[in-house]
Amino acid sequence: MNYTLLNGASSDIGKKIALTLSKNHSLLLSGRNHLKLQQTLQTLHNQKNHKILLLDLKEIQNIKIIINEFLKSLNGRGGGYKLFYPLCRVCRF
Repeated sequence: MNYTLLNGASSDIGKKIALTLSKNHSLLLSGRNHLKLQQTLQTLHNQKNHKILLLDLKEIQNIKIIINEFLKSLNGRGGGYKLFYPLCRVCRF
């Protein structure tokens, strides 16, 4: 399954974007507050198709590690999911 990553999905505009996209996309809801992300998830279409990822973009050095661990947790082995890091050269993960 392909996911669309939506950061800031727990408030205002992000929440509205999540609701709109949830009709036709499987979402990876990202943000710092798990409770607010859970509340957003409960308002979406096809709730079972979406996942929550706790992620603080201020901690840029940990983003790659956190996302890789999350992807491993999706299938229990770590294989089958790929992530493209377009900012690797800029951010030097």
